Amino acid sequence: MKRLTIDIGNTRTKTAVFSNGQIIQVNIFDSNPDTLNELLNNCLYDEAIVCQVSGQQLPSHSKRLHVLSHDTPLPISINYSTPRTLGLDRIAAAAGANDLYSGTNCLVIDAGTAITYDFVTAEGVFLGGNIAPGVAMRYVSLHEHTALLPKLDKTENELPPFGKTTESAMRCGVECGIAAEVAYWHKMAQNVMGKSMVIITGGDADTLAKRIENNIECQIQHHLVHYGLNAILRHTKQ
Repeated sequence: MKRLTIDIGNTRTKTAVFSNGQIIQVNIFDSNPDTLNELLNNCLYDEAIVCQVSGQQLPSHSKRLHVLSHDTPLPISINYSTPRTLGLDRIAAAAGANDLYSGTNCLVIDAGTAITYDFVTAEGVFLGGNIAPGVAMRYVSLHEHTALLPKLDKTENELPPFGKTTESAMRCGVECGIAAEVAYWHKMAQNVMGKSMVIITGGDADTLAKRIENNIECQIQHHLVHYGLNAILRHTKQ
């Protein structure tokens, strides 16, 4: 049994093929209907599931394509006041954390354009979470909403405890500031759920993980959404 999972973002589409619960192939390409249609026609799979945050029209010909929605049966419980406004990618990431780290309380961090901090209990209950600007968004905001601050991109370099130049002050404020957010939300997760692991995914996962305090148990999982989609697809067949 081969399952195809598809994660359609605003600019990029990421796909993974699972066999016996393991990822055997990953592809990343620009999000457009023609490329997705070609993939569905040519990729060898038995069933597929797609999660999208954009409004892209999906191919209608494939009877094996399941579209994740707020009505899809889930392997986790959603404890959220407005469940139909909860991002489907956040649902999939939470399902992935629950599948990979079953029986563990998790703070799930998706470090992308925005950063989401989501709380998932060891029993598989999504308690809610928080949304903050991502690294690039913070740098753009500082540049565009001030007169003199330069436009910066993220850095892989080590940062001092505080800045002694305008550039280092911005970098510490943005990137060390996000690491401080992680420490705060991890402490909150421990207070609410008990001992908790931090699971990081998203484009800035590697950089963020380098900034996190050594005493915080942390796992990087680049394909977390895909593991969640695979778990959801399995659950729909039960």
